[in-house]
Amino acid sequence: EILLDVAEFITSSLDRDEILARVMEILRVYLDDVHNFSLSLITKNGLQLETILSWWAEEKFSFLDPGTLLNINETFSSQLALRSGEPVIVSDLANVPFTNEFTSKLAKKGLRSILCLPLMIKNRPLGVLHIHHWHQPRHFSKDEIALLQGVLNQTAIAIENARLFANERRQLKLSRTLQKVGSLLTSSLQLDQVYEQIFDLLGQVVAFDSASLFSFEPEKD
Repeated sequence: EILLDVAEFITSSLDRDEILARVMEILRVYLDDVHNFSLSLITKNGLQLETILSWWAEEKFSFLDPGTLLNINETFSSQLALRSGEPVIVSDLANVPFTNEFTSKLAKKGLRSILCLPLMIKNRPLGVLHIHHWHQPRHFSKDEIALLQGVLNQTAIAIENARLFANERRQLKLSRTLQKVGSLLTSSLQLDQVYEQIFDLLGQVVAFDSASLFSFEPEKD
């Protein structure tokens, strides 16, 4: 029943940032006894994770602020979760015989427990949810993990739907812009007016700092 409510709440939006903000609201309701959690998405180059949203119980537990970029190959739990497509659970870092340099530094500062869950769509990783507990070990139950993974599965679907909707909207805008350009080319406007309006239309579909248009005039004998 909880997941049905969550699905309805999340999928009612087609804006990615709004979807993720709603997920954070849900996590704050259903997660207790944690010190901070964050949602990160894989960047376009596929090499980094960018933190989109983050929450912490107290300022001293702030970690992975929005905008933070992490190289995936330098992470520990994130890399494992993204590769396996399964949650990575570390109930007590003090009992883990091996970690990487990044996680070891955090452990020295007091990080004790990690839950990292993958955000996946059709076996394609989109990002991760990090949950941290400091100074004391924290056991994550099977029910908690199942609920959180269910929320993330619904989130992935909503993000994919938002991406498809945005692509369709861009294609429609491009099609309409091309139609307007075609109409301009057959209009009775002066050529310099046509060029000016073409650049205006181009700016609606392509970001640019400058643009030039050259005309070719063949040499005459």
